[in-house]
Amino acid sequence: FFLHDELTLGDSINLDMRSDSTCVIASSSIVSVQIIHNRITTLPVSMLNRWNMISLPLIVNDPRWTVLFPTAISNAFKYDNGYIQADTLEPGIGYWLKFSDVQLIPITGKPVLSETLNVFEGWNMIGSISSKITVENIASTPPGIVTSQFFKYTGTYVTSTTIEPGNAYWVKVNQAGQLMLVSSANETTVAGRINIVPTSEMPPSPP
Repeated sequence: FFLHDELTLGDSINLDMRSDSTCVIASSSIVSVQIIHNRITTLPVSMLNRWNMISLPLIVNDPRWTVLFPTAISNAFKYDNGYIQADTLEPGIGYWLKFSDVQLIPITGKPVLSETLNVFEGWNMIGSISSKITVENIASTPPGIVTSQFFKYTGTYVTSTTIEPGNAYWVKVNQAGQLMLVSSANETTVAGRINIVPTSEMPPSPP
């Protein structure tokens, strides 16, 4: 929520609804303050029958895939020039996980409002944050990294113009660097955004 024209020098703001967490206004020049409450939330993640590209959109107490996705029938796999088995899931990284039927799995934790992802030349599996973002708003370091389209998996690869919470995506980049995913409230400037150049090449096959 927002507070406008109601703060004066020396006022305190309770940041996370606890009496021991406050911010003191130290400048009379502040006219607007945005407060984001880092509350516990639950996000439902849809699973298809067989392989799914998934990610961890929240900060959770126990990030093991066996705890988060107990009905999965495979190990979790991430990608680093080949598939690597992973026991613990990390925000910002994409994983493969297999299910025996269609289902909706709730994940509970604290929101991830932004994420900086290390990427390497070639294909990368990336994850998501807690809110839906458009791929055109993804920034990079160095600025203007050339990427392919973003691909999601629905039994076959299809291009996607958005990054949805809980899903994972393939993207090919022309150089090593970082991709920055940020919520719509903090969208990047045009100068820092990636340069998406369509390709006819498809991502690597599922495990």
